[in-house]
Amino acid sequence: MNKRFNIASQKQLLSVNPLRGICFKRKMKKSIPLILSIIMVGAFNLTVVHAQLLQQKFEKAAGSIFTNSTNGNVVYTGSSTDAYFNNGNPSKSQFDFAAVSSNPEDGALTLTSNAGGFSWNKTTTGVIGEVCRVTNFAATAPKSLVVKATLNFSAITNGSNKAVTFSVGSGFHGADYTKNYGLGYPVQKSTNVNSQFVIQTNSNNGKWGVTNNSANYINNDVPITWVINNSGAALKYTAPDGKIYTLANGTFDLWLDAARDIAGGAATTSGVALNNFAIEMAGGMDSFTLSDLLIDELPK
Repeated sequence: MNKRFNIASQKQLLSVNPLRGICFKRKMKKSIPLILSIIMVGAFNLTVVHAQLLQQKFEKAAGSIFTNSTNGNVVYTGSSTDAYFNNGNPSKSQFDFAAVSSNPEDGALTLTSNAGGFSWNKTTTGVIGEVCRVTNFAATAPKSLVVKATLNFSAITNGSNKAVTFSVGSGFHGADYTKNYGLGYPVQKSTNVNSQFVIQTNSNNGKWGVTNNSANYINNDVPITWVINNSGAALKYTAPDGKIYTLANGTFDLWLDAARDIAGGAATTSGVALNNFAIEMAGGMDSFTLSDLLIDELPK
């Protein structure tokens, strides 16, 4: 995300980083007024930098967050001091809640936080879980989103065409809804979802892929980049392969590493604001880890 602007002469190099300020790479022999003039000129050319909408590197190990092996409906809401959850008033690094719903005899879905990511361990197909950000990202809904993360499936013992669903939208239900009514699949109503993609798993070869392109199963430790356009007009962005692509309004691109797996996928409900984020685990019996999550707007 950082952009570096260099002003070089025969004897000096000044580097301006909008996130870290001014860095002097070589000793400057010019006068202080000249240095200040250069800084002022350069500052007007910097791209405006804003805080990420949601960023979590999962650097703090919190241990086992919950399991539903003895209780069919479990909701974890955290607090203001929790590393990852704060229901109703989360920071830009927190979710609102995590939840699991099933009959206890169906088995367990355990959510654990390691130093490096959220790990879901699901031992039966009859259990549903969710991690959700229901508090809006910002006071004004972003017109576009870039969602980045790394996925690692460490175990696939029962494949499913709806193993994990990523959704972005507005008006997602909160923890109180989950407590009162329980979880069903899909957890979020389609009318509240702007865009989503679904991961399916294959127990025959231990690989996973995206439902929209189910033949393209791939191995573990895969960075994903999900670009969503809800701006009302076409947008350009620089993709993981280093090229510039145009994305039509009401569509999304999904990248698995440097390969575009979905190109111009249609929005589930076009025009729904990009305020909330949810990860749902429904089908299959899998173990996977989500790490290095970053959600932000496309650079303007």
